[in-house]
Amino acid sequence: MVLSVLGMGAVSALGGSIDEFRAGLEGHGKPFIEVAEFPVYRADSSGLQNFMPQRALRRIDSFTRMALLASFDAIKDSGIALKDMGRTGIIFGSAFGPLNTTFAFQDSLIDDGDKCASPLHFAASVHNSPAAQVSIQMGIDGPVQTLSAFNHTVSGVLELARSWIENGIVDTVIAGAGDEYCPLRGYATARMLNGIAPSGIQPLDFDKCSYLPGEGFAVFILANGEKPSKYGVLKKTSVRVGIDESNSILKDGKNIKALFLAANGNNGEGETYAKINAGNIPVRAHSHLYGAFPCATALSIAAALLSEENSVLCAEYSGDGELNLYETGEK
Repeated sequence: MVLSVLGMGAVSALGGSIDEFRAGLEGHGKPFIEVAEFPVYRADSSGLQNFMPQRALRRIDSFTRMALLASFDAIKDSGIALKDMGRTGIIFGSAFGPLNTTFAFQDSLIDDGDKCASPLHFAASVHNSPAAQVSIQMGIDGPVQTLSAFNHTVSGVLELARSWIENGIVDTVIAGAGDEYCPLRGYATARMLNGIAPSGIQPLDFDKCSYLPGEGFAVFILANGEKPSKYGVLKKTSVRVGIDESNSILKDGKNIKALFLAANGNNGEGETYAKINAGNIPVRAHSHLYGAFPCATALSIAAALLSEENSVLCAEYSGDGELNLYETGEK
């Protein structure tokens, strides 16, 4: 079963909307890179105040703000009112979840003890908190679920959305994935880089470590493939595909017009990407525009759906020298 993509929202270092994300892909915008010990691609969620009153935002953490803004942006982009979407569910995914809030709760537990640990931080540290907030703010009473499976998070979100729609559980799914930056990720990155920070990510230089952390969230409004689509369709998701099989798919895929890689400057993962034989198919990667984080694949898929090519294969490193593959199709 194919999934129609009715609308998309994106929050990243390129800005807080799918239009700003598109402009960045086309070379009309530059990512916001915060420079401290090393460069970090920081997302801009300030646009959320256009959808929610400022007072309501005071107790909402940074990760949830990204998810909310991307969701509101996707609904706006679809041009469809929520009441007209039929039965709607929410599926979000994150490899790390709300990191800043999680560690803030941990600090309050260590500093103040069990009885005085922050209840606000605890509630917001739950991975399902962003999806729950979207459900509350949009008045969606359908099923809500959050997945966390590191490099398999995005594939899990899309396949679960496909299952819900195919089995008639819902008519429409607000599906999204993302991760946020926190100082601990910065510490881990500094250790990985051995104190030598690259000036920017070079995603297609597989021999060089140019990894720099980023953050962001992408949301897709998905429905049965029979519905009119704004961005085409998500045809198929294949997980843990070996290099030989991946190259065979590329060789036999006469309709594949481009290959988008979720390469992010990590030369360890680059060893696998370097073995891909795309032949004459154009190869692209866009992590230099939004940084590296596990669920950045969602932004790569959004880029594929925004591209001029009618059919794109997206490849994501899934571990142990294997790939997750996502195929997009015509509108």
